[in-house]
Amino acid sequence: MEPSENQTESCPHCHRSIWEYDWQDGWLEPFTILKDRYEIGAAVSVSSQSVVYIAFDSTLEKRVAVKEYTMEKWDAAGHEICEKWFGLTDLTGILPVTDYFATEDKGYQVTEYVPGGTLQQSRNNMEDSRKGFEKNDLGTIMEGLTSLHSRGMVYGVISPDHLILDGGGKLCMLPNQWKDGSEITKYTAPELEHRPEYAGPWTDVYSVCVLGSELMFGQICQTADQRLSGERGKQVRKLDEEERIQYKIWQDGMNLDMQMRGFYLGNIAEALDMKETADAVKKMEGVVRGKWADLWLELTTDETARFVIRSGHRRIYMLKKIGLLACGAAAAAGIALGSVSLYLYTHPEQVIMMEVNEDYKAYTTNPPVEYYEKDDEEYDRIMAYAEKNHTEKRTSEEGEDPFYISYTLPEKKTAENSDLRGTGETFAIRKDTVKDAFARIMDTNLTDDVKTDSYAFSKVTVRGEYNPYMTVSTSSSETYSIKEEDLEITEKIGISYDLVKNYVWQIQFDGKKERCEKFLKKMIPFVLPESYLTQSEIDAALDAVTSTPTSYELAKNGRFSVSYSESSGLYSITLSAPYA
Repeated sequence: MEPSENQTESCPHCHRSIWEYDWQDGWLEPFTILKDRYEIGAAVSVSSQSVVYIAFDSTLEKRVAVKEYTMEKWDAAGHEICEKWFGLTDLTGILPVTDYFATEDKGYQVTEYVPGGTLQQSRNNMEDSRKGFEKNDLGTIMEGLTSLHSRGMVYGVISPDHLILDGGGKLCMLPNQWKDGSEITKYTAPELEHRPEYAGPWTDVYSVCVLGSELMFGQICQTADQRLSGERGKQVRKLDEEERIQYKIWQDGMNLDMQMRGFYLGNIAEALDMKETADAVKKMEGVVRGKWADLWLELTTDETARFVIRSGHRRIYMLKKIGLLACGAAAAAGIALGSVSLYLYTHPEQVIMMEVNEDYKAYTTNPPVEYYEKDDEEYDRIMAYAEKNHTEKRTSEEGEDPFYISYTLPEKKTAENSDLRGTGETFAIRKDTVKDAFARIMDTNLTDDVKTDSYAFSKVTVRGEYNPYMTVSTSSSETYSIKEEDLEITEKIGISYDLVKNYVWQIQFDGKKERCEKFLKKMIPFVLPESYLTQSEIDAALDAVTSTPTSYELAKNGRFSVSYSESSGLYSITLSAPYA
């Protein structure tokens, strides 16, 4: 479809006349004019509910692709797809909709014409379906998806039928949208099938990683439900050592548990050493986190959101459920719990996430406050406790500004008073959960015999004489020093927390560079589930370190600082709640 001065009824390129095309009843006839603008040519792609024609846009004088929908398909999804993808001309890896309209019985979508055909069509023509594909071929797709995520959009299912090859061999995504009732394929994330409202960037991570594993290594994968029932995908060829490392990265990204695959495609690109792609998506990372952090936090800290449904019952991705069911079955059968113990050992992150979920639920039922005002019901109750139980009381001198009354409280009795809670920000994770996470992730136990220091101090302070407000400090800290043969040094970790509720507000870890790197990478997602650091961020923070602590923000709910001591040769990492 290109302009021609030859006014004959045949194509100047293939020299076929109108009726020599592969034409079927119901299709638009060649040379049909739509919207006084688009001159229809041959059909280039056909499905049960749509036909794609190559056409000529007389306004822009260029070839385009016109997709024709049945009215049923147009009303169900086509019109919405067009609205969603219209005008996205500035995004890499995206084939935008440039126009859309409807007639009495059909709907039409106009896009740029890309001559390469779909990836599936290309694969069908290959003797070896894997030949010619490399990890970097998916780079433009990762960039395009990250762009969508930064706009609060999700693609849904990325399969060879949804990707098209441009003239240069690069892939781009066709306009598409997941809808309830769409066909379930191996590229469909489990949450799309069972809980579409839980869809997010993590959904596209799943789909891309299934595709990547298939293209790179010939993975024969099952649907999510088939995988849940015990069926597993297979490799069709033997992998060398380097390929096995890459294969595992793809496999991690197609984990059935959303929490375990993460939600940022930049991490996948970086892990696969796709530098150009990683650099490109890095620019959008902050926006993606800002758009999706709240939903991600909700889904990964609420156990009811971390399941899929199969055969009418819930399959929970929580150690609490797996462990209790396994223990109950084993006890009923009178057998040992070795398999459960093995699970606890081999799946430490699931173990910790169960504890994090429990902490978060308790935290949200009684969130901290910055201070108490005179009208708050807690004010009088806390004041009565302080007046009755204080070990020391100090009042500002007459005329001293600002006015204050300060009550020092007894440690043991205050710790046992469940009605008290320190004011000010903390993380939504308790001290014992942090200790357990550290032990499992860092392979180091924090027991009383390695505790080298502890401190507790409780105080109620009332400030202001005429409009008083109250702050409550129930601060406690524990420091552990760990000397192990394989570490060659003495590590230290200090945990500061609320004495009554045990919620942590600061963690400080001192160790060798590689151990601090592991701490940043593994511990942050548990302390702040909506935050994580990419490898490049970790490298930048540690490489730029000096003796003076350098502070970095973590999403919107905390920060970390890094320093280095030449005398001990240790790096120091401090995680702090926002206003700690």
